[in-house]
Amino acid sequence: MKIIFSGSKTAGHLKPLIALAFRFKKLGYQTIFIGGLDDTTKKYVTDCFDEIHLIKIKNINRKNIFKNKEFIKNFINAKKQIQPYFDDVDFVITSGGLISYLVCKEAQRKKIKYYVHEQNTTLGLSNSLVCKKASNVFLTFPIKKVSGIVVGNPCVELLQKYPKKETDYYNILFLGGSLGSDFILELALYLSQYIQDSHIKFIVVSPKIIQEDYPGLEVINYHEDMGSLISKSDLIVSRAGSGSICEIMSINRPLILIPSINVSNDHQMKNALYLKKLGCCLVFDEKKLHKEDLLLSIINLLKDENKRNVMLEAQKKTCLLNAGGSIVEHLL
Repeated sequence: MKIIFSGSKTAGHLKPLIALAFRFKKLGYQTIFIGGLDDTTKKYVTDCFDEIHLIKIKNINRKNIFKNKEFIKNFINAKKQIQPYFDDVDFVITSGGLISYLVCKEAQRKKIKYYVHEQNTTLGLSNSLVCKKASNVFLTFPIKKVSGIVVGNPCVELLQKYPKKETDYYNILFLGGSLGSDFILELALYLSQYIQDSHIKFIVVSPKIIQEDYPGLEVINYHEDMGSLISKSDLIVSRAGSGSICEIMSINRPLILIPSINVSNDHQMKNALYLKKLGCCLVFDEKKLHKEDLLLSIINLLKDENKRNVMLEAQKKTCLLNAGGSIVEHLL
């Protein structure tokens, strides 16, 4: 019994697949991963699958279609490279990205069932191109005009349940996504200088190496146990990728979202505004953000227990915690 999993280089695409792979391995399935040859993918999928096939492919240049000669060459080569991995495969599960598009098209060609998981509040380009012929589409959040099953995000199952933090100081955690964010890092540096209080500690996860010493600020380049880091925090300032959002809400922490402006189809802002409407978070627009306003919102949230509790209750109602189980139930 074999399953092919495929997704692009972001943690948002990879973590749901990893969580599902663990479930299917326990059921006796052989798990095969097909993805891009890049450092982020290597970091996340190592040892998670029985077979891992990483293929070199260049992202398409959407701004200038005439600069895609290398992309076309990589695309054709990648299409040929994935073909040998489909022998005796029972079905395919993908989460988005260029390689997953090719995997779905090959599954179509060989008449193998494939399933798509969409993490965000709007379909990504690759998912939108293949979802109509998918055997089913699993959604993290409801999406208008998309016929699918709302199950949540399996990434939350990679986190254990953590006890409520009980300390006499505040931890404020800044998350810039799996690829990092200079903007989020600069915010953390600024606020840690502005607020020098022994009762407040700033933590930022960033791949950048910071040479200077900032009192009250801890820079973490990579953290194996995000659940522990989130659980030890009193408030989180984050980008608005679905994976990060669902992880935070599953552990139930006050949340401020600053969506990235460098993502396709502005999907992070759509995620953030959807959750803001439900009362799960506060949202700031990066282009219009004044650091003083963010600072004031952080202080107000830390002081206002009622406001925090309302936000946390909204998160509990929104975040589905058994996505992986629901997907397995539908597939078997």
